[in-house]
Amino acid sequence: MANVEYKSNSHLAMTDQNNVYLDVYEPRTIPNTGDEFEYTLQFKHRYRPDLLSYELYKTSKFWWVFKIANPDKIDHPIWDFKEGLVLTIPGKSAINALTV
Repeated sequence: MANVEYKSNSHLAMTDQNNVYLDVYEPRTIPNTGDEFEYTLQFKHRYRPDLLSYELYKTSKFWWVFKIANPDKIDHPIWDFKEGLVLTIPGKSAINALTV
């Protein structure tokens, strides 16, 4: 079994692996860049962090950043994503820092 190289923008990028399995999940960190903002989820985003990611960052690949940025508000990145929840949203410069 070959190692898989995860892209730098993957939520698995920090998790070690060997030829057999992934190690214990090591969540990414998101740098504070000063352009974070508060956002109240709307009904259209219910269970859809990928949709909000697409609206904010023009890609659905950053669906996981909302859980990492709000660990005190989101336990499950899909089922806890409900309208009325106020989240801290990482700015574009923080997202750009993840892709280098």
